[in-house]
Amino acid sequence: MFSENGFAIDTNLFIFPAARRLLHGIALETGKKIFLLPEVEREITERRRICTAEVVRWRRRRKMLGTPILAEQAEAIAAAIEAASLDWYAQELMRPNAVFRRVELTDGQAQNVERIAQSLPKEFFKGLVEGEPLEGDPLIVAQAIFCRVDLLSTNNLNTIHHEQLNTWLRSKGGWNHDLIHTPSQTVQEICGDDIQRVYQYFIAHGTNRVSEQEPENRTEFVRALNVLSSAGFGDWDENAQESDAFKSIVYRVDAEFRYDRHFQDRFQDSVASSHRPAAIKSEIRLNELVNQAVSEAESAWAGEGGELPGRFR
Repeated sequence: MFSENGFAIDTNLFIFPAARRLLHGIALETGKKIFLLPEVEREITERRRICTAEVVRWRRRRKMLGTPILAEQAEAIAAAIEAASLDWYAQELMRPNAVFRRVELTDGQAQNVERIAQSLPKEFFKGLVEGEPLEGDPLIVAQAIFCRVDLLSTNNLNTIHHEQLNTWLRSKGGWNHDLIHTPSQTVQEICGDDIQRVYQYFIAHGTNRVSEQEPENRTEFVRALNVLSSAGFGDWDENAQESDAFKSIVYRVDAEFRYDRHFQDRFQDSVASSHRPAAIKSEIRLNELVNQAVSEAESAWAGEGGELPGRFR
């Protein structure tokens, strides 16, 4: 269905900053688009998943400040963060040459997707209840099948049986390659399993701070690997075998890092990528919109006689 070169991602890989920024940067580096399927779009907007992630980040920072806040005040600020997050999302999709692309289906196409979703073996998805409307993972997979996307990346390792689903698609769905990929498999596939290239992209689009000193840069890269591992690129789930950890892209990149005798040169070359600023600026725009929304909500509360809380970020 798509003439553009790209891949689709699930909701979890979009709503959290570390995963979103890394995939954004890799897409820029490789000239690909990132497709957001209709069910992913619904989860981001109607179900407020992007908003929830930002509110959770704000609450975490509020807790670190340790100053009290009234429930009504917190509710007002959370509502402001939600509105700002949705504004950012809409703006990113409309931005010229945007990496993220919303996929839209007609009513007739949606009906075809529903038939595909109903035909998928239910045992491939954990937690489905018979008789309830199909949504979430099965619908995302069905939309990916209908749209014939080359690759659907998901870190929902506990709710989708990747191997069984890919095998079924090959035998019953007419596919000649795996559709469902873990985040690790996604990065390896996009980069042609070139671990040196992946290592470079992890530095360019996983790190935040850049120093003149190698020890500081090493510390920053270790931090980035830990964050990306938690964001799904460690490919670890409750049913995984210990040996599975060695297959993850984080493990492979970490191995390259540990034996890299020219890390400082590689680090400097990687962060000089012309695509690094674009991915960072996207995240900065979100931070700025959220900060402004929090500031305005705080001011409005203070104007009504409430106490002015600490800053958000």
